[in-house]
Amino acid sequence: MRKLLRAGFFRLLRLRSLWLSCLLLAGVETVSTVSRWREAVEYGILTAIDGGFFTWTGIVGFCLAIVVVFLIGPEYSAGTICGKLICGHRRRDVYLANLLLMCASALLMCLSAVLPALALGLPLLGGFKMGAGRALWTTLGGLAMALAWSGLFTMTAMLTDRRAVAAVLPLVLAMVMLVAGVYLQARLDAKPTVQGYEMHIDGQLVPSEPTPNPSYLPEGPARTGAQFLFDLLPGAQSVQYASMEAQHPLKLTGYAAAVFLLTAGTGLALFRRKDLK
Repeated sequence: MRKLLRAGFFRLLRLRSLWLSCLLLAGVETVSTVSRWREAVEYGILTAIDGGFFTWTGIVGFCLAIVVVFLIGPEYSAGTICGKLICGHRRRDVYLANLLLMCASALLMCLSAVLPALALGLPLLGGFKMGAGRALWTTLGGLAMALAWSGLFTMTAMLTDRRAVAAVLPLVLAMVMLVAGVYLQARLDAKPTVQGYEMHIDGQLVPSEPTPNPSYLPEGPARTGAQFLFDLLPGAQSVQYASMEAQHPLKLTGYAAAVFLLTAGTGLALFRRKDLK
């Protein structure tokens, strides 16, 4: 296992996609912080570090999808996995080593985003309006979400032996989950009624009677299921953190841990039975 990790970290630390992703996350947080500071100075708006601090949570999933494509994706086509097994490494160790490499990538990306945001945001914008404790738990929740992404992408990469599919599947999966998160947020935030307007005789628009909103989810199994998926899916968690709507970060952290354990366990069990040609 140690030899696998040593060789894996040797490749990981020389992976351009990892460092470009870290630079992207650091750049996004820097631009967001400086933009909010300039608005506060120019318009005299009272602001805090909170507003743009969690921007990184919305794109870290895509960054991890790109890393897994270049880190684990080519292992089947290059014969690396079979070579590891021929050398005597167990399938469990091969899978767990790649999972740990992806977790290390997630941790490094999160630090690349959080540290510049704190270094610039605290002196320019002041402390957290939500409170330091809540900000800490929300940040840890974002890290747990990134680890859930890592577990999911590791499973898909280790079970996909076609290079073309392995190069596209993580990106498609990230996109689908983020779109699903936006859709669930819109349905859960929809109001029971919408305000209608009608043209008055003098040409002005005047309010009419509110009409039922077809997008509204009433209380019941459908809304409960939508809320469950909104809290469970890593893409939906990304939407919650990035839009500052994560009201229960501890609960989201628990869901992220469940996704990580489920994908890690399922991926390992299926990989141990996979027919490696």
